[in-house]
Amino acid sequence: MKLSVMFNVPNTIGYFRIGLLIASTFVSGSAFVVLYGLSSLLDFFDGHLARMLNQCSLLGSSLDMITDRVSTVVISLRIIQKRVEYLQILSLYIIFDLISHFIYFHMSTLLGKHHKGTSNRILRVYYDKRVLGPTCLLSEVFFMYIYCFDYKGVLLYTLGGVTMVKTLFHLAQLSEAVSGMSDIRCIEK
Repeated sequence: MKLSVMFNVPNTIGYFRIGLLIASTFVSGSAFVVLYGLSSLLDFFDGHLARMLNQCSLLGSSLDMITDRVSTVVISLRIIQKRVEYLQILSLYIIFDLISHFIYFHMSTLLGKHHKGTSNRILRVYYDKRVLGPTCLLSEVFFMYIYCFDYKGVLLYTLGGVTMVKTLFHLAQLSEAVSGMSDIRCIEK
């Protein structure tokens, strides 16, 4: 057990994000928005700090990816609690988000590669920081917008469009993951 890795700066941020998500489940309204929003905002710093401080680790990558997936589930549950008409579409989003990321991350780990290092052209576009950062940010804003506001408008449809594009990237990720995993031999017992 390496405490220096377990409690390095980016991983500590990851634990704090999880704590904020847990706390957010006990409140609603503006308190939920603040806790959830802070957890989401911190997502933009942990990876940057890991690289800057040379503290990248498989634990950190795992914490980040899993916390992002849990965040999606938490905000989706809150939206569905208020607006049941989003049940089917958010259920589909969660399914594709979870499956694509878990299989892709697992495949990358088995191959000893970073999950953002890919030869797939579509995923190279997605993982480009000029695309990934804004896409993830606007997708988070989309979910928070649906949670906070009941009216529809240009902003909702614009943010929804970005989130749909993100879903298409998830499908490309899933395709790449299934293809890559099919090439890996299972270790027999």
